[in-house]
Parts: sequence; structure tokens; C-alpha cells
Amino acid sequence: MNKAQYLSTSPETGGNGRYPLSTQGLNFVQSQIELLQELSRIGGKRYILKQPVGNEVGYIVIDNELLPLSGSSSGKGIKVYEERQDIQADGETYTAARIIRYAQYQANYTANTPDLYDANGFKVLPTNPELDRRITELEGLRSLIAARLEIRTGIFTAVQINNLFDNVRLQCRRGSVCLNGADTYTLNVYRTGSTAANGTVESVTQEQILPDLRRFTRQYDPDNQTWSKWTFCTDNFHLEVKIVNGTTVWVRHGEVPVGVELVLLRKKKRSRWRKQHARRQSKNQYVNYKGVILTAGTPNKWYVPKCKAVGSPRNNELIGKELGSICRELFSTNEAPFYYEGKIRGTSVKFTSPDIMAAYRARSQRDVEAQKWIASHSTSPYAKIGLQFATVGRTYKGAGGEMVKMKYRIWFNKGANGIYIERHTFSVE
Repeated sequence: MNKAQYLSTSPETGGNGRYPLSTQGLNFVQSQIELLQELSRIGGKRYILKQPVGNEVGYIVIDNELLPLSGSSSGKGIKVYEERQDIQADGETYTAARIIRYAQYQANYTANTPDLYDANGFKVLPTNPELDRRITELEGLRSLIAARLEIRTGIFTAVQINNLFDNVRLQCRRGSVCLNGADTYTLNVYRTGSTAANGTVESVTQEQILPDLRRFTRQYDPDNQTWSKWTFCTDNFHLEVKIVNGTTVWVRHGEVPVGVELVLLRKKKRSRWRKQHARRQSKNQYVNYKGVILTAGTPNKWYVPKCKAVGSPRNNELIGKELGSICRELFSTNEAPFYYEGKIRGTSVKFTSPDIMAAYRARSQRDVEAQKWIASHSTSPYAKIGLQFATVGRTYKGAGGEMVKMKYRIWFNKGANGIYIERHTFSVE
């Protein structure tokens, strides 16, 4: 660390502790403070160090800038304010000599407002003692489960599973009784009660975990000595998607926590700007397509999602539209009286209609340029898209739950008049 020798500096004329006060010296001190602020990166890009309590000021980190935080933590938004102060000295006024920045909770949050952030995008950074306590509790819980949960592996029948009332974990291999569409799964049995006086068992829960991490549970009814129906668990943001007529996307999910949104993703290469400035390899990745946020329906019921928010006002025309209309802009086309060609936006993938492709294939045996054109075009290309629950803000999309990967394809259907008609369809990978 750089250091200023305030008490031991010796000028040529002699004497210790004579350190010159200057703007350069003050800038040296400020650079040391800015260096310490870089320690805020250890907690991530955005988080709360300390919540404000009453008149006591808290502290928040926004894009690696440490700011004082005031107001009630029940506010939905966090706004950054900036004040510029003038200084008067020796008969002169120094304009905007000091810049004061601070953050404050706001009662409401409106997307796309400058310097206003969604409060749900910030979490309180746990202290080291709190992390140590959580790790200790987790280790203790693992030890307790290991001590009380027997593990078995094999092929199990419906009768065997219905008669399981003690703590046990079954690793059911292929060939076991099919439950909820799977014959390979993990079954956990938790017994939280004792045997009643009449010999019946009390308080038993069976939990089924499928290979795709979906979970189902059921409980034992000691009065009727029967098991309840299997219930789908939704605490992992699981999404179910089905396609109707190839063009309409239906979605079903469970309860959605506050601050979590259903977002539309597309797979594309990193932009040239990000590759140059972030120094990252140009590889394919899923990104939030135009900042589109979709509506969430009633838990455990099928519905058709529609766009309820976008990342930029220039895309406001997408609001209220279904996925078929939103994704149509992934394809750009050029139509002329005797020529048809299109491209998937943001990629080098090109496509054309089958009649144009047939014409070029007829020329390809004697025309090298026609051969190159055929190699660079397709008659049924697709764009990779996805749906995911995630935390989102004005300038970011946080990590989310499991992703449903889909393909949005363009193809051509020949009509009765012999003219090819452009079609768009969805499919789930």
C-alpha cells in the first residue's frame, strides 16, 4: 500500500514532521480511499452491507461503489442521489468542488428510471459469523440425516413402496414401479411421528425426486390407512411447457416468489463490444431477449404467457403480445418479385424458400458461386430460445432456476397455387 510520511518527512532545511499540504497531497489521500473501496468487489456487484435502522444510516454497494443508505427497508426501490457543493475561500467560489452521493429507499419502483434500482435485486451480505453459523447448521443437518436415513438401492414394487413407513432413502433403478411418469428416481421416506396405540403409523411423508429434479410428495392418512395423491412441488422454479398447433406456447408453474420474473432468452454469441472490453471469448450464451419479461399465471394451471415489460422503450410495441409475435422479429427477410432471402438476426445464418434453393441447385453443377450460395443458406433454420425464472433489473438478469430450451423455426409450406408460404413454429428441446 502507498504511504505518506506525515510525521517523519525531512525537508532540506531540516526538521521532521513538516509535510507540505497541497491539492496533490489531498489527491494522494483520496486515491488511497478509492483503493480501499475496491474491496467491495469481494461481495459482488450489488448488495447491502448494512440496513438502515431508524435514523442510523446503512451502507450499500451499487456497481462496486460504496454509498450511504437511508430510509425504510420496506421501500420497493433504491434511488441514487448526487449533490454538487460549491466552496468559497479567499474571496473566490469553487464551483462543484465537492460531489456528495448517497442512496435512499423509495416507496415505489418504476422500471427504466435513471438511477432507480429494484430493491429486490439487492440482498444483505451475511457476515462471517453468520456464514459460519449456517455452515455449522448444515453440517449438523447432514450428520443427522446420515444417521437417521437408511439408503437402499434396487428395483421396488408398488406394494413395497406403499408399506414404507420408516426413515429410508430408496435409489430406485429402472424396472421399479412407474411413479409420475418415471421408473428411475429417488424416494425419501420421512417419519415424524410414532406408532399409535392401535398399531397404525402416524405422520409419514414420501418424497419422490425425478432425474430432472422435479419433486412430488404424498402423506399417509392413519385414520383411513391410505396414502394421499402425489403433489407436485414447485420450490425449484420448475417450468412445464407444451406447444399447441406448433405456434402457441403454453406454460405451467408453481408459486412464484416476489422479485422473480419469467424471462425470455435467446442463444447468441457475445457482442463484439463485450468481447473487446470484457476480454471474453466469443462463445454462444443465453441472454435476456430485448429484456422481455413475461406474465406469470395462476400456480399449477396452464396459461399462454404474454409480454408485460421490455428492457428498452423502443420495444414497447411488444408489450401484450404472445411469444409467436415476440419471436417473429428474430427473423429478418428480404422479398423481391423474383427473389426471397432472410437471416436470423444477430447471427450469420441465412435462409431462403425451397423454389429459390432448387433454382440454385440446378445451376450448382456448372456455377461455383451457386455452390457457395447453397452452402450458406437453409430452407428450415431455427433460433434457440428459452424460458427461465430469474431475478431481473434495469441493467441485469440474475441467475435463475432451471431453463426450458426451445427452438423457434421458420419453414415453407407449398400452397395450392404452387407458391411457398412462410411458417413459424415452436418446439421444445
